[in-house]
Amino acid sequence: MTACLSTAELLQLSPDKLLETHTVAEAGVISQQLAREVDRKREELRVMVGERYRDLIEAADTIQNMSMCSSSVIQSVTGMQQSCTSLQHRSHMQTVSSMHAKDLAPSSANTPYLGVAAAIKLLTAVPERIWAAMEAGQFSQGAQLFLLAQHVHTGLQADAGGQVTADKTAQWFPVIARQWATIQQLQSTLLTSCQAKLSAEQLSQQTAVDSCTAIMLLKNCTVEQIFQELLSCRSSSLSSVLLSGRTDSARPAICSTVSCIMASVQAVHHAFMQGSIMESLGSITSSSSPPTLDLLGCSTLGPIARHLPSPVMQFRPNLKGKLQAMEREKLVEGMVKWLEDVGDKAMEEAKALLQYVVTVEGLIGVREGLYQVLGVAMDKWNKVVKETLGKEVCLWDTMYRHLVTDRVVEIMRQRVREVVGNTRLEVNSVCENWDQLQGEVFVWSEATSDLTNIWGKGKTEKGGLKMKCWGWNSFIQELCGGMDVGLGGVMGSVVAYTRG
Repeated sequence: MTACLSTAELLQLSPDKLLETHTVAEAGVISQQLAREVDRKREELRVMVGERYRDLIEAADTIQNMSMCSSSVIQSVTGMQQSCTSLQHRSHMQTVSSMHAKDLAPSSANTPYLGVAAAIKLLTAVPERIWAAMEAGQFSQGAQLFLLAQHVHTGLQADAGGQVTADKTAQWFPVIARQWATIQQLQSTLLTSCQAKLSAEQLSQQTAVDSCTAIMLLKNCTVEQIFQELLSCRSSSLSSVLLSGRTDSARPAICSTVSCIMASVQAVHHAFMQGSIMESLGSITSSSSPPTLDLLGCSTLGPIARHLPSPVMQFRPNLKGKLQAMEREKLVEGMVKWLEDVGDKAMEEAKALLQYVVTVEGLIGVREGLYQVLGVAMDKWNKVVKETLGKEVCLWDTMYRHLVTDRVVEIMRQRVREVVGNTRLEVNSVCENWDQLQGEVFVWSEATSDLTNIWGKGKTEKGGLKMKCWGWNSFIQELCGGMDVGLGGVMGSVVAYTRG
């Protein structure tokens, strides 16, 4: 009988030579050892898999706990938001209720119903007036009307007095919910329209102020936030201009880019540097400003308007916190960074467009177009850009001069290379066929054009008898003349560009 083999020895056994080196009995013992080893390895595998499975289960449990914890946190945050919204609405309703009790002590049993009827009529009239304001481009007026309707709807959720509760009002007048759903959609429409106006290529200063005012009222945001949103809209506008310019020629595309940048800087200067947006908001939210209800007019609501509660009659939009202007340093810093970002995009696009301009005259046209755009109210522009960016900035010198000049040099280099190449080919051709040109016969033959330069109109170019005396035949004259014409065209283009 063979001794007990180790695991390594069992693995090294060759099945083909087993019976050659061992007896049948020894082979049986080895078979039993292999079977026990297989059982032992199988048991080790079960233990190892069981431990890993337990670790996997623990990891899955941990992930599940993390998911439940994060869901709980999200629900808690959502609950806090809902609680804050509920507290804000409750505050409005308490204010409205107290004003109802104070200023609208019913003189008759019908007074609460008349107040509700007046509020409902106001809600039905507001959507049309908001649309009219948007069509007229008066977005801040549309925002004020929306906030007025929101205030009225909040008031209808409070008790109107005389046993007219909010539940009864909602049950008796389902038109309130339907009308408020319609008015709510106008908020997003107003915001979208304002952002579209701010993203237009040509943005007037008054439109910028009006749109920014409307966004601040609807979003209840700060001056810094609306400043960043304005810059974001102007960046989107410039991206659209650059994209559309790819289907146009270089001159109108680059001029449109410069016009967009100038309009952006002027809009920011008017709205923030000159404080126009603060004046606009002050004229709306100040206690001395007219109530928002005046925007509807007396004829819209009719005699029933006198039954509206005092909070509605005296309503004016307000902003969270105290209205404060941005610091000048932050405005300048934000504008400088914005101009650097859009300037890089504009120069990259202009460089690509100028590659399609293959003549110096075309580049002169691009430069003249930029001069025309930048030359409009140059003194005013210099003042605006100095106050907005804190330094004098010429868009031509900063962004486009080196691009146009580099393209001119590239075109001139290419044209000179072509002239030299053509001349070299002609010289080689003349040298190869020199024996066939019969230069001597040409030198001593006479022609009617020999004395043209003497009795002509004062032309200074060489030719005729003078060329023959020098031994220059017609082939050499044509060769030099072609080179003169080519280099003369290059010189003319350079002179035309340098004179601009």
